[in-house]
Amino acid sequence: MGREAAAVREEALQRDREARSGQMPLLVAPLEVDPPYEAQHAVDVTGTEVDVLAALAGGKRITFEQIWPGILERRHVTVAELRGVVRVLRDGGRVRVENAKPRERAIKDEHVLVAGVGA
Repeated sequence: MGREAAAVREEALQRDREARSGQMPLLVAPLEVDPPYEAQHAVDVTGTEVDVLAALAGGKRITFEQIWPGILERRHVTVAELRGVVRVLRDGGRVRVENAKPRERAIKDEHVLVAGVGA
C-alpha cells in the first residue's frame, strides 16, 4: 500500500511541476546496467588479451594505433580499457613496448608492441 501511495504522490507532484513550469520533465535512464551487456563486456575485456597476443604472434611489431581499431570493432571495450590490458601484459612480461621511455607508464598510439618472453 505504501508503494502505491508513493507512486500516486509522485505522479501528483510531477503534474504540479509540469503545470507550474509548462515543461515536461526529462526522462531519467535507469541506473542499473543491462545484465547481458555487462556479462558480454566482462567476456570481451578478458578476450582483448587474447586479441593483442594474437596480433603480435610470430614476432610482429605493431604500433598501438594499428592494433586498437580492429579490437574495438570486435569487442565491447573502450580504448582506455584496452590500454589497461596492454599495461597488464607489459607488466607481466608478455608484451614489450619498444619505444617507451624508461619511466613512461601510459600506452600511447605511437608505441611499438612486440610479444614478450612470456607470451
